[in-house]
Amino acid sequence: MNHLYLDISKMPYMGPGAFVTWLVFAICAAKLLGEKLFILNKSKWVWLENNKLSFDELFDIPNTVTIDSNNQTESKLRYSTDCFNLQLRKRFIDERNYLAFLDNIRKSSNLQKQVARSIIRPLRNEVSCEKFALWIFRSGDKTIGPWREADQLTNLKYFFDLSLNLGIYSELTNIYLIGDSLKRLESVAQSISKYSKYTGTIKYNPKEIRSPWFGEQHRKKKVESEVIEKVLKATFVNFSIARQASRIVGPQSSYYFKVCSLLSTGTTISLGQESKFNRFFPI
Repeated sequence: MNHLYLDISKMPYMGPGAFVTWLVFAICAAKLLGEKLFILNKSKWVWLENNKLSFDELFDIPNTVTIDSNNQTESKLRYSTDCFNLQLRKRFIDERNYLAFLDNIRKSSNLQKQVARSIIRPLRNEVSCEKFALWIFRSGDKTIGPWREADQLTNLKYFFDLSLNLGIYSELTNIYLIGDSLKRLESVAQSISKYSKYTGTIKYNPKEIRSPWFGEQHRKKKVESEVIEKVLKATFVNFSIARQASRIVGPQSSYYFKVCSLLSTGTTISLGQESKFNRFFPI
C-alpha cells in the first residue's frame, strides 16, 4: 500500500479554519485513493506553541498514523502542503486525471462532512437549545489585506435572510452570533431586537470573540500564549456550536464558515461571492 505524508510542522501559517479544512482535504484524498495517511509532528502545530492545549484534545483523527520528529526513522519525512499536492500529482499519469481527482474531492460533500465531524472533537458549550440559527461574521484581517478570505458583508444581507425566511426563524428559539468584533455583534443584536419581527433571543459570548486583527498579530508573534490558547479553544467551542445549529448563515469564502458548514447537519446559507483571495487547498 502507498502512503501519503503530511508534516504539520512544515505547513505555512494559517488560521484554525484553514488548517481544519486542509486536514479534511488530506484525509479525503487518502480515503479516495485507498491509502494510509501519515500525519507528522502534530504536537508542533504553530497554534499549540507554548500553551496547555494538545492536538488530541481538539482532534480525533482515525485511520492515520501520527509521528513526532523525535522518531529518527521518520524524521526525514517532512512534507509541507505543497509537497502533499506533489505526492497526489505523482499518483496520476497526466494533468487531466489529477484535476479530475481534485474535482472529485470538491464534489464529495458528504465525505467532507463525514470526515470533518469525525476528526473534530466536540467541546462543551453553553448553547443548549434544540433549534437555533448561527450567524457568522468576518472582519479585520479576514476581509482586508494580504490574508483576506472573504468579502466584508453588510448586516443587511443577514437581515434580508431573516426577513425573507421569518416563518423558518419563528421556529428557532434564538440566533447565536459569532465573529471578530464585539462592537459589531452588539450592533447586530440591537438592530434585530429593534427593527425585525423576530421574537426569539439574540445571543453571543463576548469571551469567545476573536479580535479583528488577531491573525496578523499572531503571525508576527505579538500575542501572548495565554491569549492564543483562549482564542483557539473558543474557535473549537464555536465549531461545536455549529454542530447543533439548525441554520448557518455567513460568508461563502470564509474558512471558518466552511468548517461550520461541514460540521452542521442543518441548512447552510452562503452569502457573498465564492471569492478566492488566500486559498491553501482545492476544496
